[in-house]
Order: sequence, then structure tokens, then C-alpha cells
Amino acid sequence: MLAFTADELDTVDAVEIPWRVGELVADQYVVRKQIGLGGMSTVWDAYDRVMKRATALKTTLACDSAATLVTREARALASVRHPGVPVPYTVGCYRGWTFLALERLYGVSLEHRIHDPRPSGPAFTIPDAVRVLVALTDVLAAVHGAGVVHHDVKPANVMLCP
Repeated sequence: MLAFTADELDTVDAVEIPWRVGELVADQYVVRKQIGLGGMSTVWDAYDRVMKRATALKTTLACDSAATLVTREARALASVRHPGVPVPYTVGCYRGWTFLALERLYGVSLEHRIHDPRPSGPAFTIPDAVRVLVALTDVLAAVHGAGVVHHDVKPANVMLCP
């Protein structure tokens, strides 16, 4: 995910979003489960009933600064064309919360993979690290080529997808 500077994030209160599993958001998205929680947003696995596809809903409190940040993030994502960057679908508002609907990625975070004990060998080998770093530099080159700067590259924000 693309992120913003610490100054921008300080303007948004960290609040857990009060959506429930099974809730219908904006007459389109059925909330299936919470899949992420950060300082400024919560990410939900949802099903888009109109487009008939899995979707991620990234939600944040609908104050002016949060809505502006979500819209900026959506535009930044839309400017990048790369298979390693999720496609944004739309920005909306539901029950006082701004949301970004985007392509649902499946996998685990790099942070999880690094710490995942595997019975058949080391949790994360040097060849694993090299493959991830090469792929990550390719994604970041596309992001930077679109004029976007990711301000929060860290293992927890890198998704490893099959």
C-alpha cells in the first residue's frame, strides 16, 4: 500500500472502524472479515455484489483530512501500472466512514514470512531475501516512475502473493 508522511497521519485519529462481518456497505460490498489494522485505517475483506469479485475495503474516519488522504492514495495507486500494486476501484463513504475499494491481494506479509517457523528449514533464506528484494525494487521503480513516493516501506507493508 502507498502511505503518507507522519505529519499527515498525525491529523487523523486512530479509531477501529465499527463495521460488522456480514454488513452491506454502500449497497454493494458485503464485509467478510477484518484483514488489517493500522494507525490510520482498517482493511476489510469484502465481496463486491455488483462486480462479483473479492475486494479489499480500506476504511478511515470521514473527517476532511482523512477523506483527502484516501482520495490522494486512490489517485496515486491509479497512476501506477504494475502487477505488484493493487488496482483501486472507487472511493466512497458509508455511515460516516470514507473507504477505498481496491483489488484484493492474497498472501502473507513479508514480516509474517520472515518470522514464520518452517519445519523443513530456516524461516527465511538468503535466496528468499534476494528474490523478494529484486521484486520489491521492480515495484518501487514503477511507483517512483509514476511520481509517487512510498513513505512506509517495511516488511509489514510488503505483501507476498503466490
